[in-house]
Amino acid sequence: MTGNTLEPRRRPTQARSARTFDLILETATLLLLEKGWDGFTTNALAERCGIGIQTLYRYFPNKLAVVTALSQQAMDEWNTWFDDIDEIAALGNWPALVQRTHARFSGRPALIAVRKAMKASPALRELDQKDSTLLARRFAEAITRHNPEITSDDATTMARVIIECCTSIFDMVQDMPRAAAQAHLKVVEGMVTSYLAVRLPK
Repeated sequence: MTGNTLEPRRRPTQARSARTFDLILETATLLLLEKGWDGFTTNALAERCGIGIQTLYRYFPNKLAVVTALSQQAMDEWNTWFDDIDEIAALGNWPALVQRTHARFSGRPALIAVRKAMKASPALRELDQKDSTLLARRFAEAITRHNPEITSDDATTMARVIIECCTSIFDMVQDMPRAAAQAHLKVVEGMVTSYLAVRLPK
């Protein structure tokens, strides 16, 4: 990010401060879901929390800092969704991974709101890209463990293509009717399967 660095805010250890910190993030999630990135303000957040704006600023200096904390929480959660990536790679069951990931997002409106905010802010887009890079490395390591003839660079490229393709479609279909969303996901499943079929050993 040009001229700035996003540093995740640490949860305070003192009990009262920790409760205020948690209240701010819980309320921010609801406000982001209701207002979106453009309508989200620290003044509205402080009012909704029932605290003064200066109190809010002791925890988070601006709205970007608040939503960065929400984004980090979201990324920490969705990265656990791929803890079985080694098994997925061993079985080659990539279509199931596509459907499962979308289903988890679809059942969590707050996560969708965070994803939309991450796309709306250049700073948060960079954070998202860094997370995608780390996730691609995990995917690539799983691919090479089960396909040792695939180079690390090639596996990383494959993983990044899959991740970027899938997340773009996930973001696109969230507001679609269910039938339309499923139709798009089927196309993605076929694309991922065909893409890997010509790159991974039979």
